[in-house]
Amino acid sequence: MKKIIFSLALSLSLVAVQAQTNASDSLPKPVKKSKFQLGLNAGAVTGLGLGARYTPSRFMHQVAFLPIAGGGNTFIDVSYSVFYRLVERKHVDFNLYAGDHAMFISGSGMSDVTTVNVTGAGFGFDFKLGNYFSLNLNGGYAVYNTFSSNVHGFALAPAAEIGLYYKL
Repeated sequence: MKKIIFSLALSLSLVAVQAQTNASDSLPKPVKKSKFQLGLNAGAVTGLGLGARYTPSRFMHQVAFLPIAGGGNTFIDVSYSVFYRLVERKHVDFNLYAGDHAMFISGSGMSDVTTVNVTGAGFGFDFKLGNYFSLNLNGGYAVYNTFSSNVHGFALAPAAEIGLYYKL
């Protein structure tokens, strides 16, 4: 009799474990959280080119870089931005951001190097596209400075940013 009760209890336990496993397989998978992301970025403050992000906490650090050279012309774009996540939701985050973006331009027809520096801040949204991608849209305001031996410019104007990133 003890063997029958033991066998019955063991069978019921296995059925329960199998039912729980099947139920957990049908649940939607959570959006992947990743500290590292790589992608493409285009923005007045957040820079142009290949971007990399690191998110250790509510703060996210982002760099972007784009070197172009050829035919006696050189264009180098580099930027650093920091984001602070105010609100985190399942499919979208709301962020504040600030950053600095520098462009160095020289060419065969130019007597010296022209430097454009953009410093700004604003707010934006990080849309989580499935499990592996995020689309970052930002808007804000920036200070634009141009420096060269013959041109010095200064302007305040709106800034727009967009980035598409892959979660590693």
